[in-house]
Amino acid sequence: MNGIGSNPRFSMCMDSAKGLYNGPGDNNCFMNSSVQILWHLDSFRCNFRQMSAHACTGSNCVFCSLKEILTSYQFSDQPILSSASLRHSLASTFKSERRFQLGAPCDASECYETILDRLHDHVTDSENESNCRAQHCISHQKLSMHINEMISCTCGACSKPLQFQQPVYYVSTTALLLALSCSTPTTSSSSSSSSPPTSSLSSPPSSSSPSLSSSSSSLKCFGVSRRLQILTKTPEVTCLGFVWDTHRPSADQLRGILKSIDVTIAPREVSCHDYDDENGDDDDAYYNLAGVISYHHGHYCTFIFHSKQHVWYQFDDGNVQMLDNQWETVVKKCLTNKYQPLLLFYTKPRDLCKSVSMVTAFKQTFFRSCDLSTSGWLIDLLIG
Repeated sequence: MNGIGSNPRFSMCMDSAKGLYNGPGDNNCFMNSSVQILWHLDSFRCNFRQMSAHACTGSNCVFCSLKEILTSYQFSDQPILSSASLRHSLASTFKSERRFQLGAPCDASECYETILDRLHDHVTDSENESNCRAQHCISHQKLSMHINEMISCTCGACSKPLQFQQPVYYVSTTALLLALSCSTPTTSSSSSSSSPPTSSLSSPPSSSSPSLSSSSSSLKCFGVSRRLQILTKTPEVTCLGFVWDTHRPSADQLRGILKSIDVTIAPREVSCHDYDDENGDDDDAYYNLAGVISYHHGHYCTFIFHSKQHVWYQFDDGNVQMLDNQWETVVKKCLTNKYQPLLLFYTKPRDLCKSVSMVTAFKQTFFRSCDLSTSGWLIDLLIG
């Protein structure tokens, strides 16, 4: 299978950076941040470009809306593009749940995960979003960690492994700052941008992992049990999410979190206690920081490292600013403007990325009526 970096079809990356419109009262900044990230993630953009057949839900189709925006990003000569179609699709799809409604401010993390979930629904027949096996599903094959989780006891007993996929690994900023404060001066002073993050990132449990039915009490012993996560497959994009307990962190708190961010990481050292790559490839690969969604007083903006120009950009809806190639410049900007980092996106080197297998993909587009307020998918009709 060809790698993305070596395939001329996939090597194109836009020289120009475009903004996304956010009119007065639209409150689209949370969604615009996710769209900018998805476009600039080479692994997503290149693989999504080759997909067309899907289960279309008509006027509220997230797949079609995202295709429209990214196609405009590729071919339009306008510096600012409209993302209204995607907002309308999300609002219509989740009307019964009153989520992502027009004009309402929403959470960028929730939006990012929701877009991935909807894309999964549009390209697969599987309703199991936590353990998708479709080879062509970008959301799970390229953007989600594959994890086995179990309860392990000192007596030697283990619960049955729970398999799931996780697009974002969340870490409490409070727990992280506490762990950093307990570090020795030697450890904190010797860290560099080229070294992997400290083990403190792996200490807080993920808030999004499914719960296990087994527990230490069911093992019928007095041993000490612990939750064990085994990373069985690293994605091409690893996303770390910060959970803040305040919208107004102190300058020291914000500085501490920003200084803890490394520009290169080994995903297995961040998210899980153990590592067992079921495919046996690229287990020593280090990932590079490619983008950050940040937050301040109800507004989101995005910092992205352009994979072709090798410089950082700031995307604040329609305002696009080129910075330089130094991560420290982004850190200073965040400190000055009190931007709280929310989602960090790390990518595998391009020469290690591969295009998804289309063997399991739909052969043609068909119409699928969906009602999320009832039982889900209602009817499938072939189009054309």
